[in-house]
Amino acid sequence: MTDVHHVTTSRAVSTHVPGRVRVDERDDLVFTVSTPDAAETDSLSPEQLYAASLASCLHQAIAVEATKIGAATDGSQVHATVDLTHNGSQRFGMQAQVTIELPDVDENTAARVRSEAMATCPLVNGVEISTSDR
Repeated sequence: MTDVHHVTTSRAVSTHVPGRVRVDERDDLVFTVSTPDAAETDSLSPEQLYAASLASCLHQAIAVEATKIGAATDGSQVHATVDLTHNGSQRFGMQAQVTIELPDVDENTAARVRSEAMATCPLVNGVEISTSDR
């Protein structure tokens, strides 16, 4: 087992009515959540929330890994695309693709930074999920 040196905990509660998710019990972090077919509304789908989480988590990992080797992150961007697939009655899947831009870094260094970031970002390399019933 790996020693844990730091833990940051966030919580979110999703409510059926009126379709909202509230983060860390903060009234200023409440998002209206919808289904993907409601994309023209001001609400967010779970896929959009995941894409935002993935892009920001991976970008933070890029910054950490680049800093370790002295690589510049000026102008860096991480683009995340998340696809929800539907294969019949209540059969859903999800796929994600990312593009990482490190414009001020040579290709060999950029490849190293990308590889290390992909290995350290928890939203890329796996999240342990446990369930509990209430």
